[in-house]
Amino acid sequence: MNLEKLNHWLALAANLGVIIGIIVVVIELNQTQVSLQTEASTTRTLMAVEHRKIYRDNGVEEIIFKLNNDLVLTSDEELKGLEWIEYILRYFENLHYQNQQGVLDQEIWEANLTGIQAVCTGSIFKYFFDWPNDYGSGTYRKSFVELIMEPCS
Repeated sequence: MNLEKLNHWLALAANLGVIIGIIVVVIELNQTQVSLQTEASTTRTLMAVEHRKIYRDNGVEEIIFKLNNDLVLTSDEELKGLEWIEYILRYFENLHYQNQQGVLDQEIWEANLTGIQAVCTGSIFKYFFDWPNDYGSGTYRKSFVELIMEPCS
């Protein structure tokens, strides 16, 4: 009888240990998710800083001015404008991937989507953009066409 009682208590202790272990794992997973979201936010911030630096250093504002006033671009300006558009597309692809993976808050996604839509209506985007079939993943291309190109056409 005592052995049976001991087995019950041991089984109860083992079950409690399993429950405590599951709780610890859930807490650890939550902390990992918060860490990933924080890291993704930091990356977006660094990308935004780089975005502004490239805009300034590549003279994108001057390129836009020339395009809006039907002035001819130099070959250097054309290269810089193309680099700018490629950067914007890669930036948006990164945000798209983060959104798909669930590490990008929906409000941030929608704000950036509005921003990229504003860019795609601009003269620089219309001048340089030529959608290559192999650019980005299939889901990115589909999302880009649905979310950006159709509203901007």
